[in-house]
Amino acid sequence: MMKKLLSRDNLLAALHRVEKNKGKHGVDGMPVKFLRAHLLQNWDELRNSIEDGTYEPMPVRRVEIPKPNGGVRLLGIPTVTDHGNESFLGSVSLYTIPQRFVSQKKA
Repeated sequence: MMKKLLSRDNLLAALHRVEKNKGKHGVDGMPVKFLRAHLLQNWDELRNSIEDGTYEPMPVRRVEIPKPNGGVRLLGIPTVTDHGNESFLGSVSLYTIPQRFVSQKKA
């Protein structure tokens, strides 16, 4: 599963999703438009830290979203890099984990 997770195809698909979403920057201030170059430059280090379990996401940027009733909703915005990582980590688990549950349930 780790090989599929860290594959080039999965990385590019996740990168496309993040770029298409055009989210806001996190605490690092890096805009989405710089993510592709950042990943190309830092991919080996990032991949190694995920593989060996030392990857740690950055703190999220806290934003208050006003509600129509006068209250606020708290929102945590991850860094663009962490958002990309969530995207490619989640894409594999979304397709792999449910199949395991289905297989166990039928057994």
